[in-house]
Amino acid sequence: MTSFFNLFSRNAANAPQDSLSEADYARGQLWMVRFGIGNSAMEALITGAMLTALALQLGASNMMIGLLLAMPHMMSFMQIPGVWATEHFRERKKLTLRAAILSRPGILLMVVAVLMPTPSASIALLMLGLALRYGGGWMMNCAWASWIRDLVPEEIQGQYFGRRMALMTAATGAVTLAGG
Repeated sequence: MTSFFNLFSRNAANAPQDSLSEADYARGQLWMVRFGIGNSAMEALITGAMLTALALQLGASNMMIGLLLAMPHMMSFMQIPGVWATEHFRERKKLTLRAAILSRPGILLMVVAVLMPTPSASIALLMLGLALRYGGGWMMNCAWASWIRDLVPEEIQGQYFGRRMALMTAATGAVTLAGG
């Protein structure tokens, strides 16, 4: 089994390949569905109504709630370095993983925000967590969008992404309902 840290090394197993086997395609497509479902569930828990309820509980003003909910859009400028890195380094898998790892501590900051001693510190940490989460997410999306085109053959893209979106929507709905 490949070590987690081998994902970041420059060994032959991680080098870009000229062609993929059917097993590689199948494995990659399965992981993209799993990633999509997990990501949709996570987004349902950290955005929208859940985020608004948390911000209200922490004492956020209407303006702060608006800024929190706008954070994903405000961080979209991070696509610019994401596109540059994707074009410059041409290692989409590694860039996707690195940017994902960069963005995930933002979620941890959002969790820790509820433990802060003052409402203003809680809101500030929540804002920082969202900025980190979505800044890294936008960077990741640039490499990922390019990479998935190679993993799903053109003739099945519509069917594959339709099924993936249906599963992601079901996961989002289930998590939202379970969250109250």
